[in-house]
Amino acid sequence: MAYDRHTDRLFIMVAAGRLLLLVLFLTITLFFSRTHKDALVVYGYPLIIAGAMIMTVVFAVWYRSGRYKAILRYAQIVFDTIFITVAIMVTGGIDSPFVFLYPVSIIAACLQAGRTGGTVGAILSTISFATIIILLPPPLIPPAELAKTFFLNMAAFSATAYLGRELVRQMSTAEKELIAATKHLRQSKEIQQYLADSIEAGIVVEDRDGRVILWNKAAEKITGTPRTKALSRHLREVMPALAAIGGSPSDKRLEMEFEGPDGERRIIGMSLFELKDAGGGPLGHGIIFQDITEERRQAAHYQRIDRLVALGEMAAGLAHEIRNPLASISGVAQFMKEQKLVESQGEKLLELMERECNRLSRLTENFLQYAKPTRGELDKVNLREEIEGVVELIGKRKGLPQAEVEIEIDASLEASLDRTQFRQVVHNCLLNAFQAVEETGGRIVVRGSMDGDRLELSIEDNGRGIPKELRDRIFDPFFTTRKDGTGLGLSIVHNIVISWGGEISVESEEGRGTAVKISIPLSF
Repeated sequence: MAYDRHTDRLFIMVAAGRLLLLVLFLTITLFFSRTHKDALVVYGYPLIIAGAMIMTVVFAVWYRSGRYKAILRYAQIVFDTIFITVAIMVTGGIDSPFVFLYPVSIIAACLQAGRTGGTVGAILSTISFATIIILLPPPLIPPAELAKTFFLNMAAFSATAYLGRELVRQMSTAEKELIAATKHLRQSKEIQQYLADSIEAGIVVEDRDGRVILWNKAAEKITGTPRTKALSRHLREVMPALAAIGGSPSDKRLEMEFEGPDGERRIIGMSLFELKDAGGGPLGHGIIFQDITEERRQAAHYQRIDRLVALGEMAAGLAHEIRNPLASISGVAQFMKEQKLVESQGEKLLELMERECNRLSRLTENFLQYAKPTRGELDKVNLREEIEGVVELIGKRKGLPQAEVEIEIDASLEASLDRTQFRQVVHNCLLNAFQAVEETGGRIVVRGSMDGDRLELSIEDNGRGIPKELRDRIFDPFFTTRKDGTGLGLSIVHNIVISWGGEISVESEEGRGTAVKISIPLSF
């Protein structure tokens, strides 16, 4: 039966009604006890009240046991009828003020046991009222009047039972409709939440009071704030950065920076929209946003490549134009020196000229190597051995800080690479790492491993780090912070890695060091 779901509430209602009856009965008892001092009033009434209270406790314990609840409901109906009948018999019979309790007990029976309970209550009330008339007939009322009173009350009991059953039917129907509506609403909310969670963009909706009513999984992932901590709270409390956007919804896409759950600065793109009801009235606002940090990084990466390609083409043309006159100047100087065409003081100038020509020649070679990295033959390269050779070579250079170098690469790790270019890439990265560390306590770690068909290589140092405002320029040609630097080392590394189809990135923090990370596909 539908109302079995509300047994707790109905039991409490009936128990409260029974206690109310006890209070009324006690009040009447006290009133009569002032004028009638017979034994029934003095001893009988309190015993009846005490018995009713004890039965109430018994029913409560029975109910809490959870056993035979159907029998319990009908036992309560029988007990209520008996209790009311006794109360009427001891307070004046059919003239008792408690006769009205029969209809009350019938309604209670309908609530407890439905239509069947109302019928049982009406029958028991009719039989009980007839018993009172038979056992305690009023001396001054003729039999016809007694019959009339009986049938009028029987009709009232039947009408009460009918109305009670109708009330239960309507309540049952209303409950079923409410349950169906609640289920439909719950399903609608689940579908709504499922659809919102299926969208990769973060969706946040707030009502007119600014409280969050929707927070999907993408919003959890991007902001790092669980849905349980966001719902029903003001958006300014959950994520002030989003709430600070404010203003009216706009068709323009907005961008902002905030600190992500990993502590890194993230860039999100967002759009604002307004929720309206059918009449156009405001219901709230919504925000759709995405983490576009990687998109911005890729865009900057491709812009840098385009810029470097343009610079490379210019550098290549300039190098070609310089090489021919430079070779002529170097050849003339060498010829003059060999033919003794100048005096001893002039020979020193020729030597200086020759050294500078050689330096310019190396510089032009670097230009050409930066502009168009040559693709050599692929060799089976043992990564650890090659890196150890480069470390040994750099260690022999003068003027570099001493640093402890750790190579965390498996001794058997090999890859098919251009040996010369690979050594150049490692050499330039390690040289920058040595130049960044302090004179004492310097530490450099080289890590390498395979990830599927890609070689992952990283060179990390604990040096001074790169200032944030300079990080976007480190791959630009001729950019350097050292007085004796050419600014081509990392530019050449970048172009070689890109020519391999790989990726290179730099992570740095001032005062804590720098990590150069290179990812190379081995199928290039």
